[in-house]
Amino acid sequence: AWLLCSNELSDALIRRLSAEHHVGMILKDCTADEIRAALRHTVQGDRFLCHRIADFLLTVHRQPDTHEALTATETEILRLIARGLSVKEIASERISSTHTIITHKKNIFRKLGVNNVYEATKYALRAGLVEMVEYYI
Repeated sequence: AWLLCSNELSDALIRRLSAEHHVGMILKDCTADEIRAALRHTVQGDRFLCHRIADFLLTVHRQPDTHEALTATETEILRLIARGLSVKEIASERISSTHTIITHKKNIFRKLGVNNVYEATKYALRAGLVEMVEYYI
């Protein structure tokens, strides 16, 4: 068994690792008791999830993933928006008209319930659609 300890884990990483039954997860700000319990379980070969990660997973399983409602094209355009490309640059890269990209952008914002590029980028980062490294490049 493995134990991952981090300051912050993205929603997407938690989802991916939750499928790995040999990987436990705790956050660095867990209580000392929780950290001791995690180490004890890991040494015994068991998986341990801190209460905040367990609560997150319970909540996630009750509600559908919002970005799954996006089409493949919308997801790709959201990635490009999050990487900082303008509508004109996205249109050029995708060999589409700017009008088409603007329409996709409006649909993405509506589906995600966001109002601007900042919120859309924040969503894409948290959902694991864009890696932090890509964002800073």
